[in-house]
Amino acid sequence: MPEILIGLPDSVERAGCRLQEVDSIALYFPANLKVKEGFSHIRIRLRKFLFWDWLEIEGAQGIAKIST
Repeated sequence: MPEILIGLPDSVERAGCRLQEVDSIALYFPANLKVKEGFSHIRIRLRKFLFWDWLEIEGAQGIAKIST
């Protein structure tokens, strides 16, 4: 599953990402991100409980990272 974080990625991470702005929210995502088979789109939700905030992603295909 792709990694999702709250906050601005550093410049190295942003270099390999695409940017999509929705209202006042900026989403940075890998250029090779694909919709998982059986889903029509990728959904990212902001969840909150008491003092915690986190993101959940649904419908994204896993991306393999190979270190050289």
